[in-house]
Amino acid sequence: MQPANRNGSKNKIAVILAGGESRRFGSNKAFAKIGDETFLEKIAATAGSLGFEIFLSVSDPEIYKHFSFKMLPDILPKEGPLQALYSALSQLHVPRVLLLPCDMPLTTSKIIEEMWHKSSRSDICLLQASPLPGVYSRKTLPFIKKLLDLGKRDLQSLLEGPFCIKKIYSDFDSHININTRADFFKMLTKTQKTR
Repeated sequence: MQPANRNGSKNKIAVILAGGESRRFGSNKAFAKIGDETFLEKIAATAGSLGFEIFLSVSDPEIYKHFSFKMLPDILPKEGPLQALYSALSQLHVPRVLLLPCDMPLTTSKIIEEMWHKSSRSDICLLQASPLPGVYSRKTLPFIKKLLDLGKRDLQSLLEGPFCIKKIYSDFDSHININTRADFFKMLTKTQKTR
């Protein structure tokens, strides 16, 4: 496992959430494919094309060892996206991170670019419809710790904190979240029709 990057404030860091159990999907969603690319590869390629360094937030690094991505082991494995963000910000000494779920493979480079640009003037920048994908400032770290101590595990609870939050509009495709096989096949049908 490669160590986390600690090179200062100018880095563009994207953390892909890949530590969930994918219970409703029936298998690891990160390895589901659109064409020849896994969800994980597709979202990583989109962020990578914009100059982001890619890290994976994982509960078990062994599962992903055949990928070249750097790993960020979860501090509280399988305890949800809030602890994954806490783990990432705790291990990466950077002012902000782009948080991407592996199960939103249609997230566009346009959305990521706009989000990253606007996050320079806010503590949190996210879509109007969802806390993921989003850019989260290091300033949120103490509040996240308090939420975790209270038993909170969802990112939505973080949005109730004392932060400057910027929300941006996105096209529908950018926030299609694949939770079930039905969601997956619906997305495949949609992408095939638009080719």
